[in-house]
Amino acid sequence: RHMFISGCTSLTGLAYTLEDGELDQETTELAHDILISESERLSSLLEELLDFSSLISGKISLNKDYFDLKICVEDITKQVFPKLEKNKETIELNIADASYLYYGDENRIKQVLINLLDNAVKFNKERGLITVNLYQDKDSYFIDVIDEGVGIEEGELKYIFEKFYTGKKSKSHTGIGLAIVKEIVELHKGEIYIESKVDEGTKFTVKLAKEIKDEKAS
Repeated sequence: RHMFISGCTSLTGLAYTLEDGELDQETTELAHDILISESERLSSLLEELLDFSSLISGKISLNKDYFDLKICVEDITKQVFPKLEKNKETIELNIADASYLYYGDENRIKQVLINLLDNAVKFNKERGLITVNLYQDKDSYFIDVIDEGVGIEEGELKYIFEKFYTGKKSKSHTGIGLAIVKEIVELHKGEIYIESKVDEGTKFTVKLAKEIKDEKAS
């Protein structure tokens, strides 16, 4: 809440500065870009807060149906391409040859993938590789999202899914995106694991059970 209010206060002050018209053109353009960027960031934060509040209060129910998890992963991975250009990052998608028909909420699973990939892009090193793996065993599907970024200290790993947790590193994982990811995965009766080494990178693994239509059977 404090973060949101202080952000709004900063934007208000910047808007008044622009309104005065006393800045040169270059500074005005820079201030304008900051105003847009910060507005988008705060809007995204507010959406996440509302979403997280709904999730933990049980007000969101999953719209579950069969969908192709392979196509879902491919589509979301393609969406990340434009974000890779800034740091000249690359992405590699590995899908084991098999059928990936899954019974779950496709939009919510996409939200999980988007959050994990955004996280990987944000914390990856320049020219780093992001690897996405989709595979399965007898009972479950697995999705890995791996970066070569700053990593997380071992003592911080148990806190990483807490909302607004700030690690010791200046570029550590923060916000509530990972908290939302955990809630969505657990709503699917799945699990999420994290492995990380400082200055080497981080690996998130989502495990989703090969469920039958249990809700519709009742």
